[in-house]
Amino acid sequence: MLQELFRRFRRTPPASGQAADPVASREQRLAERLLEDEALRDDLDDATWQPIQDWLLAVVRRVASSTVGLDDAAAQPVLDDGQARLRSAVTTLADALGAGTGAGDFAQRLEPLHGELQPPIVEAAQARRMHAALRSAARELAAERADSATASARLIGALDARDGADQPPAPAGQA
Repeated sequence: MLQELFRRFRRTPPASGQAADPVASREQRLAERLLEDEALRDDLDDATWQPIQDWLLAVVRRVASSTVGLDDAAAQPVLDDGQARLRSAVTTLADALGAGTGAGDFAQRLEPLHGELQPPIVEAAQARRMHAALRSAARELAAERADSATASARLIGALDARDGADQPPAPAGQA
């Protein structure tokens, strides 16, 4: 499975005389470093891990894209910071999901995410909405005592909150 994911990031080598796309190369290296870290997944089952992995790979693309125009020396600290923040975020998610939504401190276990979820991990324009959606989802999941796969999908949905798509509708008379 890991090899299949790596193939998604492999690019056709450039024709001779053309330089490799440094952003694509950075994206691939960052994805490989994170996906090879088996401790990130912890003991999560496939259904719980898949939404996290998909989100992780989308964010890897965002982090790598944030290095456009930078030489490798200037890009490396951005990539290293992104890797550290993503590792911390995924570890926090895995810890909370591993404890289960029925754990009395489920929502509290997710609070460290808010410190890690800053640009370029999240889009700056969406950060406030995403933080609110994440807190709301955590409270709802804890109240429902949702299973880990459902919780994972909903938390990742909150992390991907865009333009209110994952927000409850506004009460009548408010928009």
